[in-house]
Amino acid sequence: MYKEMKKNGMLLTALASSIALATSAAAEEEYDFNLDTISVSANKYSQDMVSLSGQAEVADEKTLDKNEIRGVKDISKVVSAVTPAVGFGSRQLTKYTIRGINSGNIYNSGVAVYVDGIAQPFSQMNQQFNDVGSVEVLKGPQGTIYGEGAQVGIINVTTKNPMFDGNYAEVETDYSKLYWKNKLDAGGALYEDTVYGKIGIVSQKEYGWIKDLDGSNYNTGESYGVNGALYFNGGEKVPLTVTLGGSYNNDRGHQSNVALTESEYRDGKLSGHGINRNPDFTRSYIAGMMAADPGVAAYFGGYEEAYTALYNSGAIKDEIDPVEHRNAYTAYVKLDYYRDNGDTINSVTSVNRSDSCELYMMGQGRCGNNDIQTRQFSQEVRYVAELGQSGSRSDSGKAVIGVNATKTTTDNFVLAQVDVSDNEMYQALLGGSQYVPIGQVDLRADDLSVSWFGDLVYNFGVGDESVFDIDLGARYEHDLSKANGTYNFNSKMDRVAKDDDLIDYKVAFGFSYVPGQRVYVLSSSGSKAGGFSKFPTSDLDDKGYDAEKTYNYELGYHMSYDNGFDANMALFYMDVHDRQAYTIVENSYMTPLRNIGQMHSAGAELTMGYRSERAVAGISMTYADAKNETSGYTKHPSNAPKFVTAALVDVTAFKGDGFAWHIGGNGRYQSKTYFGEGYTDMFAANNLKQEYQGGYSLFDFYTSAELIKNIEIKAYVENVFDKKYSNSIDNGSNFGVRFHSMAAPRNVGLKLKYSF
Repeated sequence: MYKEMKKNGMLLTALASSIALATSAAAEEEYDFNLDTISVSANKYSQDMVSLSGQAEVADEKTLDKNEIRGVKDISKVVSAVTPAVGFGSRQLTKYTIRGINSGNIYNSGVAVYVDGIAQPFSQMNQQFNDVGSVEVLKGPQGTIYGEGAQVGIINVTTKNPMFDGNYAEVETDYSKLYWKNKLDAGGALYEDTVYGKIGIVSQKEYGWIKDLDGSNYNTGESYGVNGALYFNGGEKVPLTVTLGGSYNNDRGHQSNVALTESEYRDGKLSGHGINRNPDFTRSYIAGMMAADPGVAAYFGGYEEAYTALYNSGAIKDEIDPVEHRNAYTAYVKLDYYRDNGDTINSVTSVNRSDSCELYMMGQGRCGNNDIQTRQFSQEVRYVAELGQSGSRSDSGKAVIGVNATKTTTDNFVLAQVDVSDNEMYQALLGGSQYVPIGQVDLRADDLSVSWFGDLVYNFGVGDESVFDIDLGARYEHDLSKANGTYNFNSKMDRVAKDDDLIDYKVAFGFSYVPGQRVYVLSSSGSKAGGFSKFPTSDLDDKGYDAEKTYNYELGYHMSYDNGFDANMALFYMDVHDRQAYTIVENSYMTPLRNIGQMHSAGAELTMGYRSERAVAGISMTYADAKNETSGYTKHPSNAPKFVTAALVDVTAFKGDGFAWHIGGNGRYQSKTYFGEGYTDMFAANNLKQEYQGGYSLFDFYTSAELIKNIEIKAYVENVFDKKYSNSIDNGSNFGVRFHSMAAPRNVGLKLKYSF
């Protein structure tokens, strides 16, 4: 731990030195440089960071590009706010931790992902980037404006818009040891100032880093996508803009998160004993599952006797080829009407569709019989009103009112079974069947939410400089969940239903004593709807689970200077009630999804940045002490490090006529992290402990040159010191075997970009 902290201190020292060099160099030579205001959309309209009652981190297009931010989960390279939870199984179901809190329900995230204002369903939480202009992370509950599912935070992805960004076109190829990515982005005016259009195309191959038995790389994959939009601008005569947009993404490949035993993790290659190919694991799992049946246990004289007899009964066969695929579609229509007084009326209609398959457990066979189909329709209409004197610091404000309706349907069909045709004991117990069903789900879950929301922000001037402000928000939401189908050896959810009425609030007071500096206090809440498990495993699942609620209390400060320096900090306390989590049922291998009680997180955040013509640098730190307060459960939440630091720097080492040379990089330190969800006293009784990983630091470096204005060539190294670490660690539930999801090793690459 001390060594890692020392490394982190060296990172900060290097960053400070880089900033000093950059500012010194900037002082020697002056360039024309327009310093853009850092803006956020916490209230679904653009506002500067200083006026925000809350905390956010923003990464612009250049930051994303220079630091190889290839997708949503990669933003943790440059912000400390987000810790992605990439565990065993599908990368498609990635969940995220903000302020020490995350969702124990992978099908119902506590962090919402938006792309161009369109809410993404759970199956598209992790997606590749293309044509992206900026990413912002809003920290803490955003329940009043964004609704259920945003009780921990928001990740807002904004793609480029030619109406505002002008004409642009880029062709890029990026080849490295682990990836080969190619993309094309183009946008601009198609007809005078009335019609605009854009298109983006991206493809990526993943070469993998885990060796298979034959010496080839095992965890390979590929993905490609296309996105585009048409924009119609009515101009002054018809103050209306219409946007028609959509995207398509296809991902397929072997699981990058394949579980490795300790020896395989050390060697970086499979030996035939990982969780996916381990005959002992499969024998233990099937024996434990069968022995948990009361009739089987009684037949053998007890659970332990049944387990021992079944485990030693003879060979069983398993079929598994861990793969994943996903086809995802999004289409949307936006209408923005601008009134003469500055008010706007916004309508957003969107449709999302995702067909996916994740195979990572024994017996699951092939895609085609193991599908999750997600359909989501959303309609939102809101009115944004200008109040007081627009642009005035001392007498101005904005009000937002709106309504939202969202319908999500999830069809989950999984047929998992193990071949026991050569095992007489199993055949006798199963009445002659040649297969043991270990995961049968054929279930449809429908979730409907209808909500009304509003928010008011107003500034009150006191004297020449001082300004007080108030932010009041509220949201009422009615959620209805239905489920119907079979699961868990013909258990049924027979047209079950449950509903929730959710009310969230926001109250904030701010004070700006000089322009560019502001303090605020905030109390807010966010909710995550109840419902039914999308992948039920226990008879307890047909009871459903209740909504999860988060209350947030915050004291914060914002500062922004005209010289390019900004700083933001906050103290926060988050209190979570009725936490949703998968739990182990005693004497069973089933993990029902249910409410397990309360947890909280207390901590502090600090971000600092410097931007100039010659240098960009920043550092962010998050300390979040999260504790599970439920009796009988572990105190350590999963994937919630107490301390995270992220830093970045980019320095223009030389700039001449038609040529510029940049050097830079980023670093991240993450403290000790626990894994697993729903660990109970039952684990301690079986001498099992919650798995964890010690703190570690990661560093990336790059150098790039801009040639003849339109050409850029870049060389980079990710994970410079080839740090070996795990995305997650599991003890195999009740099996007592430690499995690793091995993270990516050092990666060296070269990128070539042409802009015209």
